[in-house]
Amino acid sequence: MALGEETNSIHIISSTVDQICSGPNDLETIITRCAATQTTARALFTASNGFVCSLWISPSPDHSTIQFQDAIKQCEKWLASTMQISLVTLLSLDGLETTTELKENSNPSLFLVLAKYNGELEKSVLLPRHESEELRETRQSLLGTASSKPLNSRWNINWHRARNYIVISIVFLVIALLSLFSALHKQHGDVWVRYDTHGSDGPQYQLQFDHQNVSTWAESHLQEREWFLRIDDQAMIPAELLDEEESRYQRWFQQRYPEMNEIRLQQDYVNSTFLADPYSIQVPSDYTFHMAHCVRAFRRYWQAKETGRHVCPRDIDYRHMKHCLDAMDEWAFIDGPRMSTNGEEMGPDADNIVLIWKTKVCW
Repeated sequence: MALGEETNSIHIISSTVDQICSGPNDLETIITRCAATQTTARALFTASNGFVCSLWISPSPDHSTIQFQDAIKQCEKWLASTMQISLVTLLSLDGLETTTELKENSNPSLFLVLAKYNGELEKSVLLPRHESEELRETRQSLLGTASSKPLNSRWNINWHRARNYIVISIVFLVIALLSLFSALHKQHGDVWVRYDTHGSDGPQYQLQFDHQNVSTWAESHLQEREWFLRIDDQAMIPAELLDEEESRYQRWFQQRYPEMNEIRLQQDYVNSTFLADPYSIQVPSDYTFHMAHCVRAFRRYWQAKETGRHVCPRDIDYRHMKHCLDAMDEWAFIDGPRMSTNGEEMGPDADNIVLIWKTKVCW
């Protein structure tokens, strides 16, 4: 297919596919090489209109009526548009003459998402540091180029109409991404959840177990080293990373929640039958459990930041910390007058609780 000028001017910023190098490229080549990986792939690039765009590709078991070349034309039309924020489509691989790797793909279609990489979408995607730096340098370069162009020629847009397009596009994009990630989780048992561990020593990956992937993992990795199960976040950690402080807190969880400790002792946490039972995985708890977990999570976070070493990637995840802060807010800042908890009067000893006032000044 003869590609137009718009497509030829695509410039790759970064990609998860080794065969796609930074620099000039065309859309059909990007999509084909992403598809050839037979797994989820992503690429960031700039289009001729100056927008930074993102591309996600994933194999799909569903069938599509849109042929590959027709989908490419849709993508080119989207790239030329300044109004459309995203494009989501399912394209068929039937009859496509291309590489052997792609023709051997067991899935008949590709799930494709193209989106302008800005706003809420950019905030939700955690890029590796080197990709973030490349993206920042690209944007600085684009800003330098754009400053020499007339303002009216760049922003001659009906903003009221554009706002409606943006809202609608974001809604459809969120729905599409949620569907994509749900489909991937069902198709691929080993969904590795990666958190940003830059600047900290320790494990980089965390795998969420379910009844579909736990047996495969256990056969390959359970006996290769000694593991310890933390009850409060149900995380298996290498036993050599267990310290005395963690042991002390885990003994408290084991004693207060014997049903959870029984799961640990019986190793049901790596049992596919147990994980597949929707009733068995509902384990007795209480209101204290979540707060105790959050306090422990903050200690892990503080220790990791002080020492530069973490045990689990999620231990230093700022989103997890924000979740715990929000939960502690609800627990600490309760409604009602002093000397009451959840609307009920406290015991007589509450009268003896005092604060020693000490005034400070900060400047």
